Amino acid sequence: MDISDDDRELFRANQSKTRPIKPQNKHIHRKKPTPVRKPIDTEDETRFIVDTSIDVNKVSAEDPLYFHRGGLQQKILRDLRQGKLPIDAELDLHGYTLAQAEQQLLAFLSTAQQQRYRLVHIIHGKGHRGQAELPILKNMVHQYLQQIPLVLAYSSASRHQGGSGAVNVLLKTKGV
Repeated sequence: MDISDDDRELFRANQSKTRPIKPQNKHIHRKKPTPVRKPIDTEDETRFIVDTSIDVNKVSAEDPLYFHRGGLQQKILRDLRQGKLPIDAELDLHGYTLAQAEQQLLAFLSTAQQQRYRLVHIIHGKGHRGQAELPILKNMVHQYLQQIPLVLAYSSASRHQGGSGAVNVLLKTKGV
């Protein structure tokens, strides 16, 4: 299709004051989480009191975990479930006994509270290597996180973050 010189000139005259739109690509630069590669100092683990006699629903290896306290915005909860929030620190509980994992979890959360971390990633595994029918560490994490007031919400990680073998935990940062 040919455009006449008059039409071309009319178009240029009408578009002379236009400016390119700035790109709206809001790329979120996520800092890498701080991995915990060595055991955490567990001296301060007693900061949180957990009643192990409280019975929570036991979960299997593939069951997703999800918990939240009231008063949180739906968008935050959705972003947590979808793995869209930036992770501040990470704890891997693979290789620990139940007693060691309990100590490491409590000490890690205490450190996260001191550092004012907003979101932490805890890898508990699915318990496939153990002799138990249900994953021991996953159920321990599930039980403990519900009882610690610092924890506002948690959800099984997104597929690329470990799926049902890990959990993202949203922490209270004000007034701690």
